[in-house]
Order: sequence, then C-alpha cells, then structure tokens
Amino acid sequence: MRRTGLAVVLLLVSACLGSDFADSIEGNWILESGSGDGGPLLILDDHPITLTLDGAQIGGVAACNLFGGNYRVGSTGNFQIVEGLAITEMDCSPPEVMDSESQFMTAILAVDKVALVEGGLIFTGGGYEMRFVANPDAPPPAADGTTGDPDQPVSNADWFSAETHGDWVLVTGTADGSALQIADTHPITLSLSDQGFGGTSGCNGYGFALPLPADGSFPPIVSTMMACDPPEVMDAEAAYLSALQRFESASIVDGQLVIEGDGVLLVYDPA
Repeated sequence: MRRTGLAVVLLLVSACLGSDFADSIEGNWILESGSGDGGPLLILDDHPITLTLDGAQIGGVAACNLFGGNYRVGSTGNFQIVEGLAITEMDCSPPEVMDSESQFMTAILAVDKVALVEGGLIFTGGGYEMRFVANPDAPPPAADGTTGDPDQPVSNADWFSAETHGDWVLVTGTADGSALQIADTHPITLSLSDQGFGGTSGCNGYGFALPLPADGSFPPIVSTMMACDPPEVMDAEAAYLSALQRFESASIVDGQLVIEGDGVLLVYDPA
C-alpha cells in the first residue's frame, strides 16, 4: 500500500432537518449490497465499505480510503451531502479495491433519499440503490479534526509547537531537489493551533484526518475536491500536499515557519 499526497477539507457545518428521523438513521453501518445503471456495485469481503452517520457528520472507509464530510437530511428522507466529501488518497491492491471505492464514492454523492428499513438503511437516487446493515465495529472518525470524545482532545503537540501557531503563507519549497511551483493567484496557506492544522493548497482546503496515528507520526491529510484553472494550479497543489505529508519537523527561523521532511523543505511567511 502506498500513501500519496492527499486530496480533500474545510467542510461547512450543516443543519439537520427533521431531528427525529435524523436521529433514527445515526449509527455505524456497512454496505451489504448496491446497484447502479451499470449493474451491481463491487463489494469486496476483505475491503468492506463502512458508513457512520452522527449528527450532521458522515464518515467511513470507502474500501481503501477514509472519507468524511457533512450532510443534511429531511424528515421525509431527503438526503444531501454538503460541500462534497473529504477523502484520503492511498493506493490499495488489488486494483479491484480502487474500483470498488470509486463506484461507492460516485454513488454516495449521487443519492438523494434515505429510508430506514428493518435491519438497515437504503439510499436511492441518481440511478443508484445501496443497502447498509448495522456495523458492529467502531466507526472511523470524520475527517474534520474532531474526535467526538472530550476526554481525548486533538492536539498538535507532536508536530507543531506553540511557537509555530498562527497563520502562514508558503513562499518557497523544494521536494527531492525540485522547486515547488507557487501561483501568485492561488496562494498556499497553513493555519496552526493547539487543535490541529488546515489551510488552502492553492485551490482546495485541506486538513488532517482522524484517527491520529498511534505512534504520534504525522496524520493523513484530506482536502476538498474542486478543480481550478489553469491546470498548473492543480499540479502545484498535488505537489505541495505530497510534500507536506512527508513532514518530520517544524520550527521558527528568522520569523519564518520552516517545515522539513524526507527530501522536503517548506518555508512560510506570516500571513
């Protein structure tokens, strides 16, 4: 399995309509079956697709990668993902795993109705139908930087000390000896606090994904998934997120934030 730079965060909090129905669908679910216009969705026993609904937050594992975001649901079952979904970007083998993930992600973004049935949930819309049953396993946390457990708060202490906290803008960077391209019209920013990190990577917003690594290493990064023009902006964004994922240390040098990693050097000015 190869972890790459991550794509998609900065998700908007949504109001949940029809609180009684919304409460009834909350829980931990696993995809049992699904279909679309092209036939059955590919579901692999050794790479299950899970779903957690909690208040206005949606998250889970899409066969390979963690995903998360926010949703709205009405009292009659009208369902909407708000501002897309955040998802990590790992490559899993065999190729069928990524096919399963792609099919599910397309489906979950297309459905617009959810119904509570005996034994589970059924999502429909956009030519798709998916049936979820109760998942006894613990759910993956959503990708917005919250744990949901006040006794286990998120902390930046393992990566960014208090002196680095604040708002920063990338001015220069290198990865494996090559300079990162930074578009003047699409600045790359980083905001640090004792509760996490996030920013804009030229086009998309980004942040970290939970759960945090048990060994205290740098966490997976997620970001929103929008396309910006010109294409060079997206190339610069991918290179930056890949470089940031290789984080090893952060320090303040002559008033600048300096992040170093395996073959990576990123330098930021105060925003």
